[in-house]
Amino acid sequence: MHFFLSDLIIDIVQNSAEAGGNQLEIVIDDDVHIDEEGRRFFYFSVKDNGIGMNEDEIKEAGNPFFTNGKKHPHRRVSLGLPFLIQTVNASGGKWGIKSPFASIALGETVNEFEKGLERGLEIWAAFNMDEPDTPPIGDIPGTIRTAFLFEELDEVIVRRKGSRNYEVRKSELSYINMDKYLRSLEKDDGRILKRSMEWQK
Repeated sequence: MHFFLSDLIIDIVQNSAEAGGNQLEIVIDDDVHIDEEGRRFFYFSVKDNGIGMNEDEIKEAGNPFFTNGKKHPHRRVSLGLPFLIQTVNASGGKWGIKSPFASIALGETVNEFEKGLERGLEIWAAFNMDEPDTPPIGDIPGTIRTAFLFEELDEVIVRRKGSRNYEVRKSELSYINMDKYLRSLEKDDGRILKRSMEWQK
């Protein structure tokens, strides 16, 4: 299990960068209320325009010993999605996957969405922040910066919701002073990280 939820986001972003697409959309919301009990969830989704997954691949998403052998022919394990699903389940959260080749979703839906995409893959997850097994949120500005640095991705759009509300695009930012700018959008990100740890005490 990863120490931060932001690590899980980067795992999925890396999968997207290796999936043959060149565009990525990330949504991050740290204040989602999706059940009748009013519990607070941290939600993120990653949507790309890569090769997607077929129905058999989606059904095996939680199996670390399944790989289609396309991206890494010699690899016998695949840990990105299994780690995500394991963490979601441990935190009492929800998750889902949709692809143009498989009009199915696993986990439970946060909001209803149309089945299937024209191209690519969308993965989303929601973590119960009241659950002690939920990892801290982590470094959101650092996560966004890392996503922007993948050379395979010509465009990355990040939509931040919840305690922050902004949108940033890779195509509109200079690498010069990028880290400083992203951290200025979060401002008290250190307090967000501290609160995410306190929620688990």
